Amino acid sequence: MKFDGILFGTVALLSMASAFGGPPEEKANALAKIFGEPGLWGKDYPAALASLPAWNRLGEKRVWMFADRIIGGSPHKTREEAQGEAERFTEAVKALRPRPAPKFEALLKERTEQLSAAKMEVIPFFQDDGTARIAWTTGAQLLAPQLNMATVKERLGPPEKVSTEVVQGQGERRPVILTLHSYAGGAVAFVASDMAPRPGSVDRVLLDVPAVTAALFEEER
Repeated sequence: MKFDGILFGTVALLSMASAFGGPPEEKANALAKIFGEPGLWGKDYPAALASLPAWNRLGEKRVWMFADRIIGGSPHKTREEAQGEAERFTEAVKALRPRPAPKFEALLKERTEQLSAAKMEVIPFFQDDGTARIAWTTGAQLLAPQLNMATVKERLGPPEKVSTEVVQGQGERRPVILTLHSYAGGAVAFVASDMAPRPGSVDRVLLDVPAVTAALFEEER
């Protein structure tokens, strides 16, 4: 019985170590590889990553990173509702002083200072469902030019999971079909759209806001 108790305790400790030590470190390592691949990103993408704590403060679960902007994942029924969210984002940027985790300090160093230079606006998201969204626009280059899934797989290997999302459009518009190629336990997904002019191209990158924020930044103080 004593042996069983020791064995159970050992298993429990190993399980706790796996739950609290292993996976976060593994995810951080996976994200370091993803965000460390220059062939996938534009020259200004670290500034977009630096905006994630503000998105997290708003309670956004995921955002879409396009070539020149980040668009919030939460749809808003009215422009006024979205405008209020955009103002809260601007206030969050002013209030937060996120500290990059040591693994990402070189990547994010001084990028947080660029947040105030970006423009937060409300847009009708006609590309998908026509709802009002908030968009963080940099006027910069966030994704590598003409990025395609072949390059992603060459740099990162095959995705851990491939799934589809069907986005219903307004009125009689046909739905948009998105194919998500997920990495780092779903924290990052490179997305192809059936509406893209070039088959196989990366239309956007999906970021799991809480997961990526937790890996890239120290706990807020």
